[in-house]
Amino acid sequence: MKKINTFYLALLWCFSSISWATSTSPIQLLQNMVSAHKNTNYELRYILQQNNDIESFQYRHTTQSYKEFAQLLRLDNSREEIILRDNTVSYLGLTFKPFSLKSSHILDNLPAILYTDFSKLKDYQFTLLGKSRVADRIANIVKIAPSDNSRYQYTLWIDDENSLLLKSHLQDHEGQILEQFKVISQYVGNELLYVTPYLESLKLPPVIDTSLSEQNIKQDINWKLNWLPSGFYLVKGLKQGFITDTEKITKLESQLYSDGIFSFTVYVFPTEELSFNEQFFKQGNLTIFSHTVEDKNIVLIGDIPTESAKKIVFNITF
Repeated sequence: MKKINTFYLALLWCFSSISWATSTSPIQLLQNMVSAHKNTNYELRYILQQNNDIESFQYRHTTQSYKEFAQLLRLDNSREEIILRDNTVSYLGLTFKPFSLKSSHILDNLPAILYTDFSKLKDYQFTLLGKSRVADRIANIVKIAPSDNSRYQYTLWIDDENSLLLKSHLQDHEGQILEQFKVISQYVGNELLYVTPYLESLKLPPVIDTSLSEQNIKQDINWKLNWLPSGFYLVKGLKQGFITDTEKITKLESQLYSDGIFSFTVYVFPTEELSFNEQFFKQGNLTIFSHTVEDKNIVLIGDIPTESAKKIVFNITF
């Protein structure tokens, strides 16, 4: 009798393993995730951890009449809210002056991987690691690893039923977790459409005018980056002015680069009374590194490893 029970347990294990397997490719799972995040009516409660900082959020998302609406609410400390309505993102809070920006999605406090066009990525390997369980949901695990150590890597847990992201680890090349996103509860359904009239009725702050900056994008910038991490390309260059503490207007030049997942911006401006030579700051995946060359300050800000940031800055020529 014991042998028979062992035999049936073995069959049950084999059946379970087969039923948990998936024939969907990693790329298809990732594309389904992006589509679900954009087109599904859902609510997520989740935690976001960077180093020792842990915060909790509520994210509601609806689509109606081919328009996206979303509300991201901070659940800890002072109330802060980010609203997406009609390609405009508005920031509301008690500790700052509310403002709005033109944007098709909310970037703050959500994994950037949710907005990636995976068909255009270069020099990444996509691996399906099997299945697991997150927030009482079955999830497919996908690893996204770069071809070298000049960029970070992601491990994603994607809902097996509705393709929403349930968990993500942003890691360095040694596997250290720099940022963790983890859903605690999830609700999917058209009942959430009641949020849409509320978001449409809100009186939101005016959009910040960036037309002056946009006019300057095509101006020539007389410095260049001689080394880039694999897959990165120039998105745009910009010339503008900013007012220093002494109320002088200083010329600021910048170049924004991206590989489709990660991005960084290099700023160049005269030293004058300001000098930021060899200063460094890192929090989670965010790196800030500065270097002074003769009469120019160079500051890099972005989500790339420290060694990559240093190599980029040290290989700029004027």
